[in-house]
Amino acid sequence: MNSIRAAKPEYSIRARVDDETEHPRTLAKRIYNEQFLSKLKEQFGFDALEPQVARELQGIAFRYIVFRRGENQPQFVRKSRLDYRALQKATERYIEFLEHFNEEMGDLASDIHLAVTTEVPARVPVDCRRPINSRRPTDRDGHASLAELLRLLSLMKMTAGRHVRDFTAGGGRPKNLGLEAMTWKAAEFWTEELKRKFTVDYHRGTGITEAFEFVRALVAPLDDVSDRQIVTAMRAEINRRGLLECRTLNSSGKNHRIVQSRSKHRQRLP
Repeated sequence: MNSIRAAKPEYSIRARVDDETEHPRTLAKRIYNEQFLSKLKEQFGFDALEPQVARELQGIAFRYIVFRRGENQPQFVRKSRLDYRALQKATERYIEFLEHFNEEMGDLASDIHLAVTTEVPARVPVDCRRPINSRRPTDRDGHASLAELLRLLSLMKMTAGRHVRDFTAGGGRPKNLGLEAMTWKAAEFWTEELKRKFTVDYHRGTGITEAFEFVRALVAPLDDVSDRQIVTAMRAEINRRGLLECRTLNSSGKNHRIVQSRSKHRQRLP
């Protein structure tokens, strides 16, 4: 009797609600509809129906759907990894160039200040006349703007590096890139838009925090994800945000020293 080999089942990675017949943005808007947003408003006490807020929340769902689809497409994963690696390297080279130019060739802070104060008003956006770093009320010599520019570039480099790691295949259990992307954007919205603490209770793998309930509410209409998976994603995001804050403080200090060093050098010139 001939043995019969069972057919290998197809392994399709995508959100539960996604049959890949709709554009991800259309699907996100359909799932995160007015009824769903009203529930978020009632549960978490913020105006989820406000157009800009609604677009931001739908953007979180969009990222979840896209990243889950991408996990099933090796070409997408490879291209994304290469694209983010190129961005990381380009940003790193640009930071190095700016630092070298500022040290050896000129005073970029003064150049920024000169551009803002002397350019034809019609060619300079109104926002450009204020310091980039809103914590500094004045920027009389351009130092705060240059330091903030370098800080933002450092953040871009770190973010690109994170995506490179996310799209790098590894051993162990498969990643849920959609959940990682959603948790990242949810944390950003929770802390920056709502000004609340993004925390999770690690006890026995259950969340039991408002932030945890928020992430769970966002993913529930899209996919079947366990509480433990959400806790794991939140812990990783909290650890990353702590590391990012530490690195940001360090890079800000470095950038400040670079700008101030160049300024002192100019003051010693005859």
